[in-house]
Amino acid sequence: MKQTKVYSRRRTALRRIAIAAIAYLLITRSLTVGMFLPGQTLRYTEEREGTGWTSIVTRKWEPELHKTHMLYLSENEKVTMLSSTYLTIYGWMPDVGLALDCSQDSPLFAGWWGMSRNGQSVRYYFGRVDDPEISRLRIRLEYETWENETAQRHEGTSFALPDSAWTEKDGRRYFLIREPEIEWPEETRKFPVAAAYDAFGNIIAEFDMENYSFSSYG
Repeated sequence: MKQTKVYSRRRTALRRIAIAAIAYLLITRSLTVGMFLPGQTLRYTEEREGTGWTSIVTRKWEPELHKTHMLYLSENEKVTMLSSTYLTIYGWMPDVGLALDCSQDSPLFAGWWGMSRNGQSVRYYFGRVDDPEISRLRIRLEYETWENETAQRHEGTSFALPDSAWTEKDGRRYFLIREPEIEWPEETRKFPVAAAYDAFGNIIAEFDMENYSFSSYG
């Protein structure tokens, strides 16, 4: 009789734990105040961005923003997306995401995301390379000034994307690279430019990176 009571108490305790866990998941899911697992935030971002299910290409920790801050580069046939999450007292918090539409024919898709917290600022550049002739990528940071009532573009700095920034998945090539924020001249417009080259140094694609996002954390 005593053993039956113990089993009954255990079942009751387990049932209450299960009900509490389900209630927690439903509440956090509906209110978006935090999620139980970091992977759940990726599913939430996919729904918000309308990308459909994506597979993770690579992950990166960003401890300068939060000790638990993690970024996901994910993809499917038509989309390349960068999203992030970080742990709070309420659970894993979904951050804004940035999705690149890769459904049209193009040799290169690229975007960037600027993040800052407590005076620390970083940028992530990411995208997908579809042209097999592309063997080298470079990001060029330009700014615009007005001289004699005419807009003039100037190159601030540039950097190559090394092989370590490239990842291949399902026959497609992706890149994700982190760079610190740089000082720009005041009152200027900024233009990150993506450039792709073949093995002989010929330009295959070059364009202003108009897909971008900013996040500032308290």
